[in-house]
Amino acid sequence: MYISVGVRCFLRAFSAIMRCMEWAQRRKIYYTLVFSVGIISMVTLFTYLAFHKTPTCFDQKQNGDEAGIDCGGLCTRYCGAQVKPLRVIWAKAFSFAPGHYDVGAYIENPNINAGILGARYMVRIFGEGSEVLSERSGVIDIAPSAFVLVFEGNVNLQAVPSVVQIEFNKGDQERWVKAHPSGTVVLTKNQSLKNIDTKPRLEVTLFNTDLVDSAPQIVLGAIVYDSTNQPVAISRTFIDAIGKGSEYQTVFTWPNPFPSALPGEKFITRVVIMQSAVFE
Repeated sequence: MYISVGVRCFLRAFSAIMRCMEWAQRRKIYYTLVFSVGIISMVTLFTYLAFHKTPTCFDQKQNGDEAGIDCGGLCTRYCGAQVKPLRVIWAKAFSFAPGHYDVGAYIENPNINAGILGARYMVRIFGEGSEVLSERSGVIDIAPSAFVLVFEGNVNLQAVPSVVQIEFNKGDQERWVKAHPSGTVVLTKNQSLKNIDTKPRLEVTLFNTDLVDSAPQIVLGAIVYDSTNQPVAISRTFIDAIGKGSEYQTVFTWPNPFPSALPGEKFITRVVIMQSAVFE
């Protein structure tokens, strides 16, 4: 109340003084006031811009709509609590010749819109008594809602493996980002497993459903299961390209019968087309 009365008194006094002045003097005062207001506004704006920083996903702070520090919300990176961990369905060593093994792991990513670009992994092979027989490392992309076959071929072991473990780099598991599958235009038309009792051979026909463009390089994995749904053999191959609307036949081979095969065993084959993804 007292402030309002003071302001009104000041304005009345200022108006009375201005009426008593010549027009030229009043004009100078007006110009001075306008100039002063402009300078004050510019200084205020520059001060605001200098000290106020717009929240970003790279400022090591939880701000804006983030669910954690630089994750969640509009950020491309997910917070750990927002994603489900990778699921290792199985990890195993498969003997294909004395002392020689293909080692692999079948991984599921249960997240429908999150993936990891360049996930580093370590495969450890243990013998009896928890002795580490061998280690293999690699890098693989994890697409959303994908099944991934991690494959390490022709591992030479001096003892019979007992346990296989796969571990993904902890730092990489904190790099879940928004992603979506790029979609595969390649389908398998048929799978035929032959020569089971001698040198098993899996023939697979692929079909590129795209009638406009060729399908680029494809990474193809093969898993053979026995009648109890236990994996008994794995393999992997690379295909450079499949022409538009074309078929392509590829073959997976093993030099010896599957170790656990029984007479008349019915095997199930699964071909894994490694999915690519678009990472944000």
